[in-house]
Amino acid sequence: MPVSPKAGVRPPAKKTIKRGRRGKGRPDDPSKLVGRDAIIRATREFLKTNPPASVNRLAIARFAGVDPALIRYYFGTIDGLLTAIASEIARELHDSIHAAVAGETSAGGKLRNRIGAFLAMHVENPHLNQLIVQQILRGTGENALRARVAMIEDSVTTLKKILDEGNKDGELRRVDARLLHVALIGMCDFFFTGRPVVEKLFGERASDPALIEEYGDFLGSLILLGLKKSARK
Repeated sequence: MPVSPKAGVRPPAKKTIKRGRRGKGRPDDPSKLVGRDAIIRATREFLKTNPPASVNRLAIARFAGVDPALIRYYFGTIDGLLTAIASEIARELHDSIHAAVAGETSAGGKLRNRIGAFLAMHVENPHLNQLIVQQILRGTGENALRARVAMIEDSVTTLKKILDEGNKDGELRRVDARLLHVALIGMCDFFFTGRPVVEKLFGERASDPALIEEYGDFLGSLILLGLKKSARK
């Protein structure tokens, strides 16, 4: 017969083991350590053929051939990794645009080169718009906020400078640089985000670099025609 516990005697309490939250420590195997920049480069390569939504620790670890713990170690989360990439691309775009307009003397030439640099960055980073909007424009972290302020303020400031120069030289009429900035982004971005439309209209030429260059020339002519002083009284 089973023995009943004695009255008033409680069974020993089970020991509970407290588990702390996993930190951002290094992987256990030191041989698997690679640099932060190497992971960013690998992820950017991954993003050339995959949308940002498909980025996760396991996918990037496999693609880059690294320990998944490294992503946690360097970036904390996938969101941190994507924000770092978006910020890096934004800086590259800034440098590319400034370099493109540096050798031009006319406002019209600077605007054309600015459009060309923007389109070229899209070619290099097919998911540029989605990444910038998701991680910088709608990001909530401090890094995203800093990148957002720097990107917007610099873009509008440099564009206003070009417009002021053109107006002073009698080449361009005075317009709101903020409105032109929004218009330029929309016209450049849609050529890539609206791929089904472009593919329907141009077929196999949709991804032809020559078509992208042709579109850049068209945009430049269209914008400059609308900005000329004689275009509007």
